[in-house]
Amino acid sequence: MADGYLNKCKECTKKDTSENYEKKSQNDDWVEKERERGRDKYYRLGYGKTYKPKKYQNNSTYKRLHKMVCKNFDIKGKEIHHWNYNKINSFFILSRKAHKLIHKFVYVGEDFYLYLQSNNTKFENEEVAIRLTKEILVSNGFEEEDFKIYSI
Repeated sequence: MADGYLNKCKECTKKDTSENYEKKSQNDDWVEKERERGRDKYYRLGYGKTYKPKKYQNNSTYKRLHKMVCKNFDIKGKEIHHWNYNKINSFFILSRKAHKLIHKFVYVGEDFYLYLQSNNTKFENEEVAIRLTKEILVSNGFEEEDFKIYSI
């Protein structure tokens, strides 16, 4: 508004913005335009000069991704989600949205296991991790076909 105020509270504004984003993100054309806009901004503002790309912490991450590509896994637009950081070769392949959603509900304990924030349930083995991950994703609108679980 001209006076600098909006005719609704912050919570309502956040809710409306979130709903609008969810609705628009279903449209592939809008998503592609947003990506292009982000790329243009990156180059226009010169982020490439100051941004240093993140290097792999060790070669094992690169080797794991290379193995997946060689085995014809489609990892474009997907992310690796480890259910236990002590078992690096056991992970889930999730879409970016699903991976981000999972991390809203879990935290990493001192023992490098994942725990549910709601009731501190430990992801103690692969079966429990699969069950809890599926419960989180399905209860938030994802289909079981949207995520796959692999161990390499």
